[in-house]
Amino acid sequence: MSDDAKALNRALRGTLWPALKAHGFTFRTDRVAWRYAGDDIDVVELQAVGQHAEAVGCPPLSLSVYVAAYPRFLPREPGIPVRDGRLRPHYWDCDPFRRSLHKTLSQPWFRPFSEQRDRRLLPSLRLHREALSKLIDRTAHDRPDIWYMRDDGSNVDENLRDLTTVVL
Repeated sequence: MSDDAKALNRALRGTLWPALKAHGFTFRTDRVAWRYAGDDIDVVELQAVGQHAEAVGCPPLSLSVYVAAYPRFLPREPGIPVRDGRLRPHYWDCDPFRRSLHKTLSQPWFRPFSEQRDRRLLPSLRLHREALSKLIDRTAHDRPDIWYMRDDGSNVDENLRDLTTVVL
């Protein structure tokens, strides 16, 4: 795990996770929290853009946030992780009770395919990305579903305040 990811996880431990714990989300990993009410489960999950950063046009640690519910009447599908005897579904396990959250910040800095971050791409993937870059609008724009984390970390606090407010 990179130092940047560790710093982001530390910042989450000081902002979002305590706020969610106050609302009953007592189980979590670095990027997912669960709240249990009987057999009903609520999920808050953060996903870094990661390897898709070039195509999305933002730094890899930029975040999307999903909330979901896994009510007791949904069939208990095999393959959902269990820890300490409790189901720990991800947001994608909660269909149709999931949604992506949108930020309230203006961040018109997304520029798809403006730079190539990973030079180790297979030739076939490089060709695929080149074709995509010709189809996608490459002008700077905003993405309501992604909190843009600047490479230098200068807006992490602002993003996490907004993210926490939106999640709550």
